[in-house]
Amino acid sequence: MRVSVCNLCYDVAPRLHGNEIPRLHSPRYHHKADGKAIAVHVDYRHWPVNRNHFELALCPANSYMWTAGTIAAEIALETPGIDTLDLLYYGDAEVSVASTMSFLRMCTKPMYYLSQGELVQWPWATAYDVSVPGIHRMLKAMPWGGAGEPVWYEGDTRVRNCSVMFSLGNQEMMMNVLGLLKQFEENYRQLDAAAQEEVTNQIGRQVTQKEPPRETPEIHRTVISCQARGNTQSVSVILRGNSAYSQTGVFGAEAARSVLAGELKNVGFGSGSTILGARRLLTAQAEDGYLSYEIKQV
Repeated sequence: MRVSVCNLCYDVAPRLHGNEIPRLHSPRYHHKADGKAIAVHVDYRHWPVNRNHFELALCPANSYMWTAGTIAAEIALETPGIDTLDLLYYGDAEVSVASTMSFLRMCTKPMYYLSQGELVQWPWATAYDVSVPGIHRMLKAMPWGGAGEPVWYEGDTRVRNCSVMFSLGNQEMMMNVLGLLKQFEENYRQLDAAAQEEVTNQIGRQVTQKEPPRETPEIHRTVISCQARGNTQSVSVILRGNSAYSQTGVFGAEAARSVLAGELKNVGFGSGSTILGARRLLTAQAEDGYLSYEIKQV
């Protein structure tokens, strides 16, 4: 079995050859860190007729963002009739230097949600009120690059609608980021892509000037909420956890273990939950003390 499963997916395409390569076209979402980027919108028309024949897996963003949300989504989709996913990421987090440059870059690119099976662009530099499970006050959130989940579920016959929001416990930082994005729209939107990236990298280095200390579970806590609907069905899936960067390490380790053991759930282009299995990833995180979950039919 030949498999390429990665975190950033930067080095995956060169390992595929000839007509086995899915051509990445009309890029609508970018996963980028440490200066390496790849567009993850895939045109399946350019796969071979039977793309699973090659037993290849293309799995970008196998990380807390945006694999953790697909765990909640896949659990919700276990209920027959569910076709609409409203996802929210929340974190009490300190952001690394590379992550700061990455999210500023993503938030200035077109961001999309899935509506009636079609990708629709979010408005530029706009925040929304959200209710985070377990927190009484309303918080501000943003699409944060549009997330990976709408891309994963585009073309999935189970899902008609999918949107993702992201919020920080540090609301002062959240509003500062919103202000920076509005400033970008006023002053830098007209620049070409290379010049825009220079601007966002410069701003990112000003926002986060040094690497944060190692995560502490008692401080760096996370919540992922998936509120899912069908015509008459409604499911709430809440993942409560900690240490998002450490969770990313678990996702990577589980991917390596699954590849070496020949235990992939699927091949082709997909999220970590699709390729590796949502329940398997959830179990791996729970065993290491990073996630618990709650499921309610509501």
